[in-house]
Amino acid sequence: MGTITYLLLNASVLVVATVALWRYIERDGRTWRIIALHMLPLTIIFDILCIAAGIFGYNPEMISGLKLGPMPVEDLFYTVVAILIVPAFWKLYGSKKEKDHA
Repeated sequence: MGTITYLLLNASVLVVATVALWRYIERDGRTWRIIALHMLPLTIIFDILCIAAGIFGYNPEMISGLKLGPMPVEDLFYTVVAILIVPAFWKLYGSKKEKDHA
């Protein structure tokens, strides 16, 4: 059995989350663009600082090799998944709550 890489693991999570929540994901893009505008830079800054401080690191054999400073690009997948699924959950559960109060 081969070693699973961060890229494969993260891509799998992204695909599963997208497929599972497809009908709730904002297609006009406005919501996720606003979230991405804030979350991606914050993630990059936070991860670079944490990696530089030695708080965490990555096995070089398990990353693609594409980096932003010391941060592997795979680390952005978690943020991308959150950008897609948080508004989807908001739409899914928020609309139920709004209907209950109507």
